[in-house]
Amino acid sequence: LFNLIGTIVNDVQVFERGPLAGYNFWAFAVVLNNALNGLAISAILKYADNIVRVYAHAVAMIVTMVLSVLLFGESPTPQLVLAVMVVGASALQYNMPPEQLVNMPKPQTPAGEIPDRTEKGEELVRLRA
Repeated sequence: LFNLIGTIVNDVQVFERGPLAGYNFWAFAVVLNNALNGLAISAILKYADNIVRVYAHAVAMIVTMVLSVLLFGESPTPQLVLAVMVVGASALQYNMPPEQLVNMPKPQTPAGEIPDRTEKGEELVRLRA
């Protein structure tokens, strides 16, 4: 509603030449790119979780940085390099097994066995099906 009011007040050429007046090839390329980006994100979220979407954005940031350096000769800023390092570390930690992340003490009983607590005077409740 507010955009329509702003268009009526400020942009008379929209009514004279149409809503796509002034669009060139690059403007349509940006619109197409955003549409394809939305479709890609919806496909990612259909088959994966939100964490994968965040990492997909991070990979896009890294690819953009590399392409900017190669194609345009831009030098990456320290903030961008730090962001790439943080994203890389978080992706590494997210995909590591939990036992490699912290030094947790190993359980006293083998996995799947219930410790016997009857020695201490405790009674076990037995459920019947």
